[in-house]
Amino acid sequence: MEILEFNFTAVVMLLQFILLAFFLYKFLYAPFLRMTAQRRKKVTEELENAERIRQQAHETEIQIQQKLKEISEHADQMMETARKRAREFEQEEKEKVRLQVQRSLESAQKEIEYMAKEAREELTREVAGLSILIASKVLERNLDEKAQMEYISKMLARQKEREEN
Repeated sequence: MEILEFNFTAVVMLLQFILLAFFLYKFLYAPFLRMTAQRRKKVTEELENAERIRQQAHETEIQIQQKLKEISEHADQMMETARKRAREFEQEEKEKVRLQVQRSLESAQKEIEYMAKEAREELTREVAGLSILIASKVLERNLDEKAQMEYISKMLARQKEREEN
């Protein structure tokens, strides 16, 4: 009786084990590793895309805020100009200056309203475009151009209804 008995059955079992390990590696473990690597790469790319889109949205928001600030400063400058005119002409012709200031203020208000409306419309267009881009990336769903245009039209209509209210 030997401690290690080496016979044909042991050799067959060893070959079966090696064959099983080979097939498990070849058809189960290797594809699983490949699939997880691909998934990891895809998730990383999606996260990078989402970060890039978020950064673009942030930059767009900053630009819009800057434009609104410029519009406000412009309006303030226009108001200051109107006040200076009123003070200069007050001594000479009070009634004439009052009418001129009133016209200047109305013009400034209309221009402010027009610029604010333009800024809101531009913001709405950019937000709608970015929303569509984000939604298509997140859902991995490609909408055809006609569906995108309908969606944008609906979003703009909703925004105009909100502005009217």
